[in-house]
Amino acid sequence: MYLLTKSEKWLVKSILPMEVKKEEIDKESMIMVRSSFENVKVKSGMPGNVKKNDLKQYKSPTLIIAGEKDVIFPGKKVIKRGKRIIANLETYILSGRGHMNQMRSKRNEDIVTKVLAKINQPILWVFPYKQQ
Repeated sequence: MYLLTKSEKWLVKSILPMEVKKEEIDKESMIMVRSSFENVKVKSGMPGNVKKNDLKQYKSPTLIIAGEKDVIFPGKKVIKRGKRIIANLETYILSGRGHMNQMRSKRNEDIVTKVLAKINQPILWVFPYKQQ
């Protein structure tokens, strides 16, 4: 409906299944989703650029962070599949969180702290974590 109406109301309604709680929808999320709706062509089966056999060959430490209530990539299923495919895997479920989990959110300090403690190299954050 958002694409037809360009209404903020419908944009918020389209975000809710991914965000879980309305109060978690911030300005950056609105901008990102609006831009995605208006500029991105989504294909069935995305992402399709990584093959299972390629992942099985991957030996470097890997961390999968998945939202428990993610409606697009359900956390438990993602982690179960990841454990079958990726050898050197650590996993973390974000309890009660959906697909659009913002790492800069105060509620995610625990996972950000754990990730930063495990690595000693610079990180490129897609959604920058704002340290307080």
